Amino acid sequence: MLIRLALIEALDVLAAGVSKAQQIREAAYLWANRLAVSSRRGEDEFQRILTMLEQEPVALQPYFVTCLAKQLQDEEGALAPAHRWIEDRLEQPLNENCAERT
Repeated sequence: MLIRLALIEALDVLAAGVSKAQQIREAAYLWANRLAVSSRRGEDEFQRILTMLEQEPVALQPYFVTCLAKQLQDEEGALAPAHRWIEDRLEQPLNENCAERT
């Protein structure tokens, strides 16, 4: 009986972690889309979206940053400025941060 309870608790913790990771991944996809679209509309719009992103509590979580960078790989207009923004906030190169977290 005790083993069952321990397994249920472990599954609960695991499920919560998976759920949180999914939420972070979906937030990164949403913000990557916003950044990509805004980069096509001009620098002012892109900066406005970056300012909005800065308000998000999840914005500097390592997993969010990694997912965001992956989503922006094909968006040259958004990738470089977003990359600089992330590095400025993290105060370290994005590649180092991604390598440490994955």
